[in-house]
Amino acid sequence: TTATQEQGSSLLGIYLAASATDFSSLVKAGFTYNTGKLFPGSDAIQNTYYQKDSIDAIVSSNSNNDFWNLPLTSMQVFCGSSSNSNNENPALPVESYCLTNSCILDSGTPKFILPQAIVNQITSCAETDGSLQIKLVGGELNLALSDLNILAVENWIEDSESNGGVVLLGFPIWLWYYIIFDYGSGVEGQANLTFVNKS
Repeated sequence: TTATQEQGSSLLGIYLAASATDFSSLVKAGFTYNTGKLFPGSDAIQNTYYQKDSIDAIVSSNSNNDFWNLPLTSMQVFCGSSSNSNNENPALPVESYCLTNSCILDSGTPKFILPQAIVNQITSCAETDGSLQIKLVGGELNLALSDLNILAVENWIEDSESNGGVVLLGFPIWLWYYIIFDYGSGVEGQANLTFVNKS
């Protein structure tokens, strides 16, 4: 929150100018200044990346200073177009992961940790079209399977069951979303997170 305090504002936007294809090389080489961009204060909603019509979710979250808790409800993989019901895998409720372990957003971890069933469905889909739909209290996120498979091949996706049951959306989520943190509640460790679709 230091950057926002210096600006006298409760807003902080984080944008990543990168794609799934070059994510691995960027992580291994270290990100350059031009790859990641911070927008403190009013700049968070006054830039070319912020589009109200592209907001997929606004969620209330709290932090323990290491990561942000996410109110996830379910995940569903569509192998092919989501408009074709034949391409649907059953939606997987994930509340139990959140209650017994953690469902978190962590920019400091360069990977996703997802339920094993979801990982299997992502990696077994041979279609070039498709998506992972992540539902939260406050909206839903949609991630292209083509990009997720690139991350999976590079070992940036792991299963929850091998990681203590945690469900984690790490730094790769910024490949799809420009995320704005609003600390305006005045309660330390709490913020509203706005996910703006970059596509």
